[in-house]
Amino acid sequence: WRASVSAGGNPDASDATTFLGVATADSDSNGIPDLIDYLLGNQFLPDLEHPVSGMQAIEMGGLTDDYFTFSFRRSLAADDVLESVEVSADLETWNSGPGFAEFHSIVNRGDGTATVTWRSNLPIHQSTALYFRLRADLR
Repeated sequence: WRASVSAGGNPDASDATTFLGVATADSDSNGIPDLIDYLLGNQFLPDLEHPVSGMQAIEMGGLTDDYFTFSFRRSLAADDVLESVEVSADLETWNSGPGFAEFHSIVNRGDGTATVTWRSNLPIHQSTALYFRLRADLR
């Protein structure tokens, strides 16, 4: 169970969508694989969005520090996709999970999508260069 995608909901019915393409294809030639486009909601909304990395001051345990962040729009109806955020210091070895990237926040945008933000495990002053990427897998 999850909350409905739209305000007011749709009791006794599902508003989940189903991916009906080839995950690695790029049918709209925008440079993003179709499964990632589906996860980001790019085929349902007029504005194409890409994940964004940056820095953010985040308070943890009473201390505020700067962390690397990675944010992306996520379709709330794409229940059939599991996303994960992977990080790398060298663009060759990629890791995910606790100890590498931590979930930070999710903010409903009111259009059937949410902005999801992950952060680096360590503050910037304790890190070297860090790269993020978004991975999507069908359930």
